[in-house]
Amino acid sequence: GYDTTSVTGTTADKSVSTVASDIRSVLNTLGIEQFHLVGHDWGSSIASAMVDESEDDILSLTLSAVPYNAPFGFARFPEQFRYSWYFTLFQIPFLPELWLSKLGGLRWLWNSWSPTLTVGASDPFWRSIVATFKQEGVAGDAVNYYRKNLGKGSILARLLFPVVFALAYLIGKLKGKRIQDAEVDDNERKEFFTKKPLKMPVLGLIGEHDGCFYPPLFRFLHSEKGGSSLSFQHFSDCKTIENAGHFSFVEQPETVAQHLLNLFRVQEQGLGPNSLI
Repeated sequence: GYDTTSVTGTTADKSVSTVASDIRSVLNTLGIEQFHLVGHDWGSSIASAMVDESEDDILSLTLSAVPYNAPFGFARFPEQFRYSWYFTLFQIPFLPELWLSKLGGLRWLWNSWSPTLTVGASDPFWRSIVATFKQEGVAGDAVNYYRKNLGKGSILARLLFPVVFALAYLIGKLKGKRIQDAEVDDNERKEFFTKKPLKMPVLGLIGEHDGCFYPPLFRFLHSEKGGSSLSFQHFSDCKTIENAGHFSFVEQPETVAQHLLNLFRVQEQGLGPNSLI
C-alpha cells in the first residue's frame, strides 16, 4: 500500500529488487525463516523478485493480478499494451500526481480496473483511499514505482518510454503471435526463460473482469504453451475469480481466502498439481 510513513519522494528506493531486499531484512529481523508469500499488483512483482534470494524459504507463492514472467505475456499478447496505457502517462513529471490526487484520475482508474466493484463516493473505504492519496507525497511515490521499474528512473529513459511502448504494441500486432499459433521457440527461451523453474507451489489469481491485466494472458502463462514447465518445476495453477476485477480480494474475499487455504494445504500435505479445487 501507500502511506505517508513510507514516502521518500525519490525513485531511488522504488525498484522491486530493493523493496524485496527490505522485506527480506524485516523477516530476518523477526526471525521468520519460512513463509507463504502472497503479492498483489506491484506486490506480485516484488514477490517474484524475492524468489531470487529466498526461494528455499518460500513455502508457496501466490501472485494476484500480475503473473510470473509477465514480459513473455506482453510479447505474446499485444493487447496488454492497450491495458497498460497508463505506463506511459506515469513517466511524465507532475501531471500524473495531479491527475490522481486532484482531478479524479484515481477514481477513473479504479472503475476501469474493477468495473464490477461499485463503491460510492461517501463509502468509508473509498474515502480513506482518497484521503491517503491527497496527503503530500503519496501520489508521487505511487507513480515513482512505474518511473523506476519501467522508465528506469532516468528522465531520458522516461521520455523515450512512450515511443518504445507504442512500437512494441505495433510490432506485436503485426507479428500476431498468439496463444494458439506457436510453442515457445528457442529465441523466446533465451530471452524470457533464463531463470531456473520455481520449486514451490505457485498460484495465480486473476479477476474475471480485470481491466488492468488481460485475463487470457494471465491464464496463458500457466499453460504449457505459455511455458509453464519452464517457469514452474513442480506445478502451478491459475484461478479466475468470477464477478471480480483487479481488486479481487476486496470484491470476493471469501473466494480468494479459500484458494489460499487450499494452496497452503497442498504445500503442507505434499499433494499433486490436481489437488487445488
